[in-house]
Amino acid sequence: MPFAPLENPEWLSSWKSAGKEDAQRLSSVEHYGIGIDAVVPDTEPTAFVAPEYRVEASKGLELSTWKEALAQEETAVFLERLFSSTLIPSARTHLGALGRSQFASALVVYVQPTLDDAGIAIEETLLLETTLPPAQSADLVIIIAKTGSRFRLTERTIGGSDASVFARTTIVVTEEDARVYGETSATASGFVHHEVVGIVGPYAAVKWREEPNVSGNYRSLTMLRLVGPSAEGEVLSLLIADGTRKADVLAEVEHCADETRARVLAAGVATDSARIVYRGNIRMKEGVHATDGDQEGRFLVLAPTARVDAIPALDIASKDVRSSHKLSVSHVKSDDLFYAQARGIPESGARTLALEGFFGTLVAKSAGAELSEEFRERIARLDPPPQ
Repeated sequence: MPFAPLENPEWLSSWKSAGKEDAQRLSSVEHYGIGIDAVVPDTEPTAFVAPEYRVEASKGLELSTWKEALAQEETAVFLERLFSSTLIPSARTHLGALGRSQFASALVVYVQPTLDDAGIAIEETLLLETTLPPAQSADLVIIIAKTGSRFRLTERTIGGSDASVFARTTIVVTEEDARVYGETSATASGFVHHEVVGIVGPYAAVKWREEPNVSGNYRSLTMLRLVGPSAEGEVLSLLIADGTRKADVLAEVEHCADETRARVLAAGVATDSARIVYRGNIRMKEGVHATDGDQEGRFLVLAPTARVDAIPALDIASKDVRSSHKLSVSHVKSDDLFYAQARGIPESGARTLALEGFFGTLVAKSAGAELSEEFRERIARLDPPPQ
């Protein structure tokens, strides 16, 4: 399913020009500190094409290609105001800026509130499966969740080749009392870069979960801005890196209004010669009150040649707030296996149980979340030696 070619009104041309300027300003080589290099593509992307899509949507959703969205007056006005505002932060990375300035296709998802016979909001659903070409591709997904709506997005990225570079920008905007749940998984080849920007309105919530499983390298930036009072944001990252894979993840929530709540959770395992770079950040702007932000990261290094760089941060500019962070980087010890082995479970099974418990303990802190069967299978394929 190819999306229609893009048409550029003046406001979009300005936004893409800003992305081009950001790409020129931002270096393609990045560092987070001494000895901590960012994960970037091996080659500089030049021209982007559109990937292919498979879509499964519930009946209450309105899906539009870019051309269709601009032909609808209400949606076009909304998009113009959004792209002309300062709500969307500037691109943080060179590749992200390139994707913004050159994205080759776009999808707009309009979520209206739908009630069942009992007056309870129905959760609309969308499966967006993206097949990457053996080339460089970039796209844009915009989600507009109207007042009182409920929406669940499942993004899957497949296909590609070792030469593939994919840059996606997903922008989520929620009005009052809307709920958006995003789930991202990637099993594609090549380099996958996913940037998520969430703008969360009053009494609304955006919760995002990522489980990358690319055969190449993966990079994500998930940034939620809580702009309305009593807004909620959550980012859950579950990372397994094996072989020579690299995963580079940023999860950030910014409190811009009073009585907002945030949770940033991450659990990761690196083995073989793989590498994980994780950065978590909770920001509280000056003048906000009664905000609450928690951050927790748990990581295991299962081989002497594997590496984890975990960088937590709290950027607090107000006094009447609550914030905390926990971070650990460890390995599987013989003591972790003793309980299961003492009850007759073989060593490999004991290791699998220990790893499931490692991830499951953190996932349990996310309301309604649990480990998927696919993720459990990935855990079972890991075979770390006891230390």
